[in-house]
Amino acid sequence: MQRTVDDIQESGEILMLPSYIAVVAIDFGTTFSGFAFAFNNKEGEKSIHMNKEWGTDQGCSTLKTPTCLLLNPNKSFNSFGYEAQDRFAELEEEEAQQYYYLKSLK
Repeated sequence: MQRTVDDIQESGEILMLPSYIAVVAIDFGTTFSGFAFAFNNKEGEKSIHMNKEWGTDQGCSTLKTPTCLLLNPNKSFNSFGYEAQDRFAELEEEEAQQYYYLKSLK
């Protein structure tokens, strides 16, 4: 018979939950993506960390990066976000046709 949390609490036993070093959140949005993480050994709002600067968009620092992916001609990972945009834009037209550029994906 499988025991529930209520069964354990009623018996007076100590319930041991698994411990985690950190909690990570990844936001894959259609247009922009970002992430945040927090270590469990700290408390409060100051323990939440997020990328402060992915790059710049029209001269302004951004907390998120465009949701775009650049794959090499052999379909291996090349780059993500602003870096993917920049690298794809720098390719010559003939060379760019060999790469896989995906944007606004989800």
